Amino acid sequence: MTQPTEKQHARKNERIRVALEIRYRSAGAFLVSYSVNLSKGGLFIETSTPLPRGDRINLKLLTPEQQTIELSGVVAWVRTEAAGNEPPGMGIEVDTPEESYGLLVDEMASKFAGITVLLALGPGQDRTRAVVKRHLAAIVSCHVVDVDDAFYPQENKAFDLAVINLDWLDSEEVVGRVLEGEQPVPLIALGHSSASRRRGDELGAIAALDNPPTFSDLRSAVISALTRPESVTA
Repeated sequence: MTQPTEKQHARKNERIRVALEIRYRSAGAFLVSYSVNLSKGGLFIETSTPLPRGDRINLKLLTPEQQTIELSGVVAWVRTEAAGNEPPGMGIEVDTPEESYGLLVDEMASKFAGITVLLALGPGQDRTRAVVKRHLAAIVSCHVVDVDDAFYPQENKAFDLAVINLDWLDSEEVVGRVLEGEQPVPLIALGHSSASRRRGDELGAIAALDNPPTFSDLRSAVISALTRPESVTA
């Protein structure tokens, strides 16, 4: 059998070597992703066109402060189609030593003041409001902006996450406001009825949960929303 030449090896490596830039909405979103994934040596990238298992990949992780972490790894597993609430994508096994970026993560963590959550439940939702605030505080360090008016002040738009009650008549006005910007806010929808929850799916919510949600359901949704990058570009 003819052995591959050095040039053929180079072409193969060039073909399979991929560089992706992964941008997070905030330092807080990155730190949640780090604690869930990177600290354990892995990273999930949501994509409808995952690379084959075994392909090597270079990653550049960015936050709004333009702090950059560069990693390398290999595609360890792929999910070609959505399965339940799990989106398609690929799991990356990171082989960059944590020591090479640990100081930067520590610096980001020392300055972390918590994520900002828009909680839009509407009037008459005191029980749900108390439950959701208690759950959020147990899940992640956060500042909750609580509104019961669809026309909340426009300056309160720099959110990391929105939790919106779709049983509220004015809820879609709020949904429109958080999704229409250049940087749409990840949405978790709440609803008493299956029709409301289906509407949440139609609106592109990360999750559509009971109103009020259980702790485990809300925790899974919050982690999914925050660990999902704002953008992934080649």
